[in-house]
Amino acid sequence: MRVIVINPWNQTVTEAEHNGNYRDYYRLLSGDTRDDCAPANVDTFALVYIGDPDQHIMFVDDEGLFCDPQAYFMLGGQSAVFAGRGVIARSDVGEYEVGATLTLDQVRASVTWLPVGIVVEPGRPVIEAFDSFDDLIAKLEKANDARTPLIDTRHLQ
Repeated sequence: MRVIVINPWNQTVTEAEHNGNYRDYYRLLSGDTRDDCAPANVDTFALVYIGDPDQHIMFVDDEGLFCDPQAYFMLGGQSAVFAGRGVIARSDVGEYEVGATLTLDQVRASVTWLPVGIVVEPGRPVIEAFDSFDDLIAKLEKANDARTPLIDTRHLQ
């Protein structure tokens, strides 16, 4: 399956093949960093929803913000900073992924590279209290509705 790899170490956006097994994301997220440093060895990942109509998702190193040295990128107009490589696939709106349909140019236009060597401190979580589970869901839905997609494809359709 076709995936898109964002590599902040060499500031490239490329296509890659994923074998369909979730463990293959570890291979795609791992790899060379800087000449004077050990390769990244990713063994846990997190998912980020892109927010586009085609249901793209991005896999990122779940512990990337705690690695040193590290390279970072931002995607879209959001203030979220991602550490290490990102791998974009598409959700089947179930538990599986399918190939990415975004073009490399769409992704490249949405990436902002941060200088290699910059230090980004992990933020502190915001803790909120809710009276009920329904209140929590309503808050999340409102926040998601107001969020701009990380890769905005509306003008390209």
